[in-house]
Amino acid sequence: MNIEIETKYNISDIVWTAEYSGDEIGFKPIMNRILTIDVQIFDRALRCIRYFLCGDGTSYDESQLFATKAECQAECDQLNKGAHE
Repeated sequence: MNIEIETKYNISDIVWTAEYSGDEIGFKPIMNRILTIDVQIFDRALRCIRYFLCGDGTSYDESQLFATKAECQAECDQLNKGAHE
């Protein structure tokens, strides 16, 4: 059985995540590197793709990772705006 899988990011790619830094600062962009990609397949269908970053035990899906700091900053601004309303 061959299953072709395309991921948005690759191992060793630099990505940005929105990290909560406390009430006064709110969310801010944090740069990290992809260490591992976990692909789960069930009954020959792709179930999920999770990314693990260096020094971080949390797993992320593609919607939680950003290719640029500017993209991540826009997400942080949106999250911070919602937190302060």
